[in-house]
Order: sequence, then structure tokens, then C-alpha cells
Amino acid sequence: SYLAVDLDGQNGKELLVFQQSSSGESGNRVEYYRYQDGTMTMTSSAPLSDNLIDVQSAKLGRLADESRAIYVTSTTETGVLTDIVVLEGGRNLVALDMIVQRIAGHIAEN
Repeated sequence: SYLAVDLDGQNGKELLVFQQSSSGESGNRVEYYRYQDGTMTMTSSAPLSDNLIDVQSAKLGRLADESRAIYVTSTTETGVLTDIVVLEGGRNLVALDMIVQRIAGHIAEN
């Protein structure tokens, strides 16, 4: 599935494509495509949760700090879960749990 959305806030449309691994166990990801020099190009990707059966919906929303985020709701064998994906630095697609892991690692180092 896919979603056409203005994730970077620059009044254009980018494309998010949701890829599921054939096994569904790992390797699920969302790819971020945007126009570069007149060509739609994949510029970044981020992992989605493991064990997905199907992406039910993907919607643009906001985080508490008002930054844009994509809420990806998927079915799994045990129920429904939502991955949250943000565009970090205006270029890199990052799953929110990866940011939390980086912060936790930084705190543990200090």
C-alpha cells in the first residue's frame, strides 16, 4: 500500500510505500519517495514492526511538539499495532521507536 502526503511541510506531495517481507516476520519497512531533479526517487526508508499481516491504514498526524508524523496501523497475529514514523532533519525517515532507543543509549552512556 502507499500514501501520498506532504510530510516535509513544503506544500508538495511525497510518496510513502509500505513494503512487507514475504514471511511477515522481519524486513517490513516504509520507503520515502520525493521529487529530485524532476524524478521521483526513494531517498530514505525506515523499519516497521515485525510480524505484520497487513497495513490497515496510514495517516498524517502530529506529535505533541506539533511535528508531522505518519501513524501506520497494522494487523498482527495477536491484534493491532501502530508504528509512528517521522521525517528527521527534513530528509531521513525514522521510526519513532528508533529515536527512543538512541536517546536511551545516549542516557546509558552518560
